[in-house]
Amino acid sequence: MPPTAGRWSTSVFDLLRLDGGKLEALPLEERKARLRKLVGARKTGRIRFSEHVEGSGDAFFRPGVRAPVSKASSRSAAIGRTARAGTATG
Repeated sequence: MPPTAGRWSTSVFDLLRLDGGKLEALPLEERKARLRKLVGARKTGRIRFSEHVEGSGDAFFRPGVRAPVSKASSRSAAIGRTARAGTATG
């Protein structure tokens, strides 16, 4: 098996819990800053930090992109609440 076969990676974009504490009430930008301190800003490896992108979330809904995530940066996390299918926040 080639060295890269069977390897996985994931991009992390939000931090809702840390050391037993709940962070949902914090703005997204603050949660992402804490996450970046934990995992670094790496773009390679198994765990990769996903940068914050300003602008219209609708731009990310395009063919070939699976399960894009879009959140308003000034809002807290709403556990269990989802946006209507096919919509994005900017």
